[in-house]
Amino acid sequence: MWIYDELYSCPKTILIGKTPIGKYSGLLTLSLGNFRANVLRKGGDWFLFHNIPGELNPDETVYACFQVARGLLHEMKGLEKVIAASMFYGGLTLFVEVDGKPILLNMEPVNTDVFRFYINPKGERNVKESSFEQLSLFTLSMREGWADLMRESCAEIGKVTGGFCAISTNVGELIVSTEEISEKGFLRVFPDNAPLRHVVKV
Repeated sequence: MWIYDELYSCPKTILIGKTPIGKYSGLLTLSLGNFRANVLRKGGDWFLFHNIPGELNPDETVYACFQVARGLLHEMKGLEKVIAASMFYGGLTLFVEVDGKPILLNMEPVNTDVFRFYINPKGERNVKESSFEQLSLFTLSMREGWADLMRESCAEIGKVTGGFCAISTNVGELIVSTEEISEKGFLRVFPDNAPLRHVVKV
């Protein structure tokens, strides 16, 4: 057993939407609690491990977690910085890119009692640009557990098929349903409303 002085546990964070907000770009992310990268430090030595499946691009999260642990978040740019910043908030987070920096605009917890979440890694990976209104309604439905509004807004930001919502993300299709789904190849995921863990030995 490796005894550590410090631990950072970072959720896999995915990009699920884009939207224009005035002259700026908005990016909507979702943090996952069951797939994580972990960075441990003992003195000047670092140890990294994760349980993120290869089809969900673990390197992206491992790199972001390591940069956060070393205090190098300021060196990151673009989408990788948005993903790293999302780790501090959890749930659904909407960022606005201003002068190359992701600025948090809105954060919503996800109702995991009502909704079930899956990722189809073989699904489309082209993140769609949607209206701010529809993304906002979708995040509202996720917070309140409103299935009808979820499907209504999903029809605009993704597609509704077989009674569930499918949204193209940067790692495949995010599937949102009120029922359990038994589909070969789907990965069950759990949104994390309190994502990054930082533990220091005292």
